[in-house]
Amino acid sequence: DPIANYRQVREELRLYDPSLVERPEVLAVSKCELPEASECAAQLGKELGREVLQVSSAIGTGLPVLVRAVVAALQ
Repeated sequence: DPIANYRQVREELRLYDPSLVERPEVLAVSKCELPEASECAAQLGKELGREVLQVSSAIGTGLPVLVRAVVAALQ
């Protein structure tokens, strides 16, 4: 369940250091070459009301977009 996984990671960050959940984040689903990746990204995007990038290091898809999003978040 991608939504439960996302929430679990966010909770672990909060427990470690509450200020971490205040920081900007870029959300991406990896292994976008797999058939279920698009559905996972769509579920997350709908539930969270924000953009979810799709990337694949195996085939290089989405990596330039991810890098630009990270740079923009850091500025």
